[in-house]
Amino acid sequence: MRKWLVIGVAVFVALAVAGVYCNARQGVWLGGAFYAQTSEGTFAAGGDRIAIERAENGARFTGEVAGEALDAQLTQNDGRIRVEMGENVVEGYPSDGGLVDDEGLPLAWSQGITVSAGDEEPPVHPYVLADALYGMYAGATEPRGEWGMVWIYALLYWMGLAAILWPEETHFLFSRWAYRNAELSDAGIAMQRLGGGVAMAASVVVLFLPLFIH
Repeated sequence: MRKWLVIGVAVFVALAVAGVYCNARQGVWLGGAFYAQTSEGTFAAGGDRIAIERAENGARFTGEVAGEALDAQLTQNDGRIRVEMGENVVEGYPSDGGLVDDEGLPLAWSQGITVSAGDEEPPVHPYVLADALYGMYAGATEPRGEWGMVWIYALLYWMGLAAILWPEETHFLFSRWAYRNAELSDAGIAMQRLGGGVAMAASVVVLFLPLFIH
C-alpha cells in the first residue's frame, strides 16, 4: 500500500508541474488559437509563428497565421494605431491591450465576424488579426488557462487515488455509522476502484483542458 501511495504522490507532483506550466503559459488569443510567447518578440501556435521587429513608432510582424504568410506593419501616431496587412488596413485606438473604434467598441467584436461553410476553418478577419498583433506589440499577454483547473485537478486526483487505495474507507466515509458491518463485496471494491480510476482520468483531462480545446 505504501508503495502505491508513493507512486501516486510522485505522479501527482509530475502532472501538477506540467499542468501549471500549461495553464500559466503567457500568450495572446488569435481567433480560436492561442499564440504562446516563446521568447521576447516571438509567438507561436502549432506550426504558425509570428516574429516582431520593433521600430521607433511601431513594429513589423512577419511569419505565418493559419498557414498563411504574414507581413504586417503597425504604426502609432497621436494615440491612434494603424495596422497595414497587404491590401487590408485597420485603424483604431489602444484600450486594455486591444483596439477599439471611434465609439469605444472593441474592433475584434464589432468588425471581426467571419462566416464559414461546412467544416472549413473560417479565415482570420483583418480586425481580429490587427487586434491580436497590437496585443503582442503592447505586451498584453494572458495565461492560457485558469488556476481553478489546477485545484479541480488536485481534488479529483486525490479523491480517485483514495478510492483506489482505500475503497471501503472512502465508500463508507460518511455512512459507516449506519451499518453494523460496513464492508464491501469483492464486486463493490472493484466498482469503487473503477470509480477512482475514472476520477483520476477526469482530473488529468481537466488539468490539460486548454490543450484539448485549442
